[in-house]
Amino acid sequence: MRFVLSLLLSAALYGCTDPSVSHVCTSLHDKRSEKLRVDVAGRADDPDCEVVMSEYLQKMDGFGYSITAREANILSHLPSARVDRVVRDLHVGGGAGIIHLAIKASGYERYVDGEIDRDIAWRSIYASVAADSLSFSPYLRKVISLTGDKLIWAMPVREPSDGRPVATVSREESMRLYCDYLRLFAGNMLDAGLRIDMTSPHDGLNIVRAPLTDERHAVRFLGRYLGPGMYDLGARICLGNISSSVPYDLDEIFGDPAAAGYIYSVSFYDSRNCRWIIDACKKHGIRHLIAKQHTDADGMFGSWEQIRRMISEGATGYIFSNLSDTTATGNSIIAVDDHGNVTYKRDYYILKHISNDVVPGAIRIKTRGRFDDLLAFMNRDNSVVIIAANRSQESLRPVINIGEHALRPILPPGSLNTIVVRGDNGFFE
Repeated sequence: MRFVLSLLLSAALYGCTDPSVSHVCTSLHDKRSEKLRVDVAGRADDPDCEVVMSEYLQKMDGFGYSITAREANILSHLPSARVDRVVRDLHVGGGAGIIHLAIKASGYERYVDGEIDRDIAWRSIYASVAADSLSFSPYLRKVISLTGDKLIWAMPVREPSDGRPVATVSREESMRLYCDYLRLFAGNMLDAGLRIDMTSPHDGLNIVRAPLTDERHAVRFLGRYLGPGMYDLGARICLGNISSSVPYDLDEIFGDPAAAGYIYSVSFYDSRNCRWIIDACKKHGIRHLIAKQHTDADGMFGSWEQIRRMISEGATGYIFSNLSDTTATGNSIIAVDDHGNVTYKRDYYILKHISNDVVPGAIRIKTRGRFDDLLAFMNRDNSVVIIAANRSQESLRPVINIGEHALRPILPPGSLNTIVVRGDNGFFE
């Protein structure tokens, strides 16, 4: 079922005791948008939750999604009005601020395995880069023309490793070719009028894959090849994706000034054991930490739980793993059928809740109390955004203290809810 975006932005003002405080309230409940009832009174003595306005945490880079060349190509060939609708629904207002491009490393693996020579590998890479550039460009131009600039992040997606170390060509040669491949893609996009803001070595950072076979080679690749190569094109380096299954010593990488000087951010897969990644990054002054969704986010609240947990642990951004699928099943934001019809899926509404009012540059605010299934943020316009879930089968009526007021929303069963508190909260000058 599709939604008219204006329904998600319906405003309602209920029982405010201070005219400087108002609320834009929405609710996701069985894929229906509803106005959310919120009563406002003076501070409660025993609230279920306190939004601690004096304690702010990480600054947010934003939220977004990953898109393959195939997905971009399918969307670009839909009727223009339909593409416009999808783009606006994803990006209008605050909307998704990061677009992660999953590009191909065609020919590279066969080269480092010794199956083909460099000339053949380069021709294969050139062809795949040209195809990817042609697929991504129309969709990205449409996004930027309709909604403004986004952070565009390119990362090669490589075939799964069979666990065998690959060393049939010299490390320097593999590093040189891999850097040339990424430079070629970024350069092609620049020629098409689209800037790549950030690149990563490859998806699922894996120490048995050339050229990043250990920390020493990762440092050399980043500091001598990829960092300088991307700097010349105006692109930053995102080290990723890291996961708990990859035993990298991040201290060794971040401790090398030649490599660390080029690392702007780190991305990581959602995991139950990612706190060490966040702590290592913060220790070395890396403040941009983007969590990337696992494809096994199950159930109505699977994606929300990953978002809530990763951001609570310190992530500054979150990327949904798939934009579109060709069926109504699977883990994606939208589905496009054989006739070009677009279906909006559960993750679309979760993305809208978390991104529509929490804009890049917002700061997460600490919350505490027995009701903790929520996140709170402060935007630069001083609005406070609270995203609250009710996973139960009954309505919840939590009392949430914020400043000198207590919010008393009625959260429908099985719902994700956005509450925007507007007023001079004294946080930003």
